[in-house]
Amino acid sequence: MELPKPKSRKLESRGSKTRGLSWPRFTLASSADRKSFRILLLGIIALYLLGFGSEPISTIDDQVMLTSAMSFVKTGKLLVPDRFAMKVTGRQMFGRTALSGEAYSKYPPGYPLVLAAFLPLSKLAGMALGSLAADAILCLPSILALIATIILLWRMCIRLGFSAAAANVTAAGLAIGSFAWPYAGINFSEPLQTLCVTAAAYSLIAAFQEEKHWKFYLLAGGVALGYGVLTKASLGLFMPILAAGALWGWIRTSRLSISKAFLKATLFALPSLAAAGYLLLVNALIFGNAQDFGYKGESFNVSALGGLRELASGWG
Repeated sequence: MELPKPKSRKLESRGSKTRGLSWPRFTLASSADRKSFRILLLGIIALYLLGFGSEPISTIDDQVMLTSAMSFVKTGKLLVPDRFAMKVTGRQMFGRTALSGEAYSKYPPGYPLVLAAFLPLSKLAGMALGSLAADAILCLPSILALIATIILLWRMCIRLGFSAAAANVTAAGLAIGSFAWPYAGINFSEPLQTLCVTAAAYSLIAAFQEEKHWKFYLLAGGVALGYGVLTKASLGLFMPILAAGALWGWIRTSRLSISKAFLKATLFALPSLAAAGYLLLVNALIFGNAQDFGYKGESFNVSALGGLRELASGWG
């Protein structure tokens, strides 16, 4: 099934050459449509900013992310204090012990690295306005990631042929009608994870529709998903699904040869493969087990079809 091409819209974005890659510009929506979306987006941002709690950094997850980011700036390692790393909630621990005896965060480096970039600004805000302002700055990555996701979702709707009104409703639905809103005022990595997956999916749609810019979109989408893997290792499961779907689409609808379609799919998949390889290597060298991702205390005690069985019985 071929992706729809919106009527009366320029599907081929303008762009400028940069070292062999063409930088595309989104021109599929009219100026009036873009203006209405900007007004909606400003309203969403205002709601997010007003939704800050009095203690944005308050949970063990928050503290683990923050202290590992601070440790990375000082030592180059994602270390966390024992009081956080060895904290047990249920059967879950928030850290893991390296072969050296040091306590590391169990979370991959993706989000702590983002937090590390905001630490200088947070320090300045804390000195000028107090600790609450410093904590609020550390929640900005979540807000920025959600805003970027909303923009990409709106553009995705336009690319798929929906009206601007439908795109606005979809964007608003995600922003304030889903579980995205509560994440705007806390220091969790889920908004960044959502952005990475959304950017990967958007890039594949754009690459199909804009052959002129396919290299840019596949590289951008591949890098986004690769960074998502560095933020949450299980996001690597999206890579074969998206790459296989794109491969099939290029062969069936774009009439590409198998070799050319495979080359495009490989270009998209390489960053995720590199990220997964990096995590496995770190696990092996630092923790002595390539498959140790720090979730030993958590398990699913159901059979492969147990969830479906429970769901079916719940309907009865």
